[in-house]
Amino acid sequence: MDRSQSLRTIIYKDMLDLRWNGQVIVLLFCQVLIHFGLYNLDVQNVLPSFFAGFIATLLTMYVQGNLIVEESEQGTLKLLYQMKVHPIDIFIAKSVLTFTLSTIVFVVSAIVYGYTPISIFAGLLFISPLLLMFLCLGTILGTMSKNTIDVSLYGWPVILIYFLLEGIVSYNTDSNPGILLALPNYHMFHGLQLIEQQEVASAFAQHMYVPIGWALLIVMLTVRMIRRLFKH
Repeated sequence: MDRSQSLRTIIYKDMLDLRWNGQVIVLLFCQVLIHFGLYNLDVQNVLPSFFAGFIATLLTMYVQGNLIVEESEQGTLKLLYQMKVHPIDIFIAKSVLTFTLSTIVFVVSAIVYGYTPISIFAGLLFISPLLLMFLCLGTILGTMSKNTIDVSLYGWPVILIYFLLEGIVSYNTDSNPGILLALPNYHMFHGLQLIEQQEVASAFAQHMYVPIGWALLIVMLTVRMIRRLFKH
């Protein structure tokens, strides 16, 4: 099977299985509850970085992790191996579906929050490195885990650390952020605020480079980790 055919096959299979995938349905339902709750608390005070963070961590990472580990749980990974499907192709196919779901949730939620089309497009482009980072982290979780329960358990420390850093960044009022400049959270926080204020060019010029660097670093780590798919 050539690579393009294997990608289409995996994507098509996952799309058909999606409506029966209880884990993914629960994750999508949680997103509805989270954003409904944030909207009703006070839409004007919802920080854009928290809005994006909930999607990246509780949807992107977990959906990707569950889609990866389910191949092992259902015994289809061995079949893919016999069909000479490369691990990178599995990662790409799962990522296409996960990124599509994340994009839909982001766009629909942003429309409900009242963002302009320009802000929505710029915001989606700006958080792409963050989504890529958590796609890769989800892939690593799925590779390391034996089942979807393990994915959930292993993912919580990542979520707690991310939002702990998010809290530190959001409450930092120092004009000299110091080490915070090295964190993707800092740049997501300030970049998305600039986009919300219609200062799109400033957001990308000042705050895009660090998230891209983190995303590339984790992509390289993931490429090494997904080789373990053949060992499951």
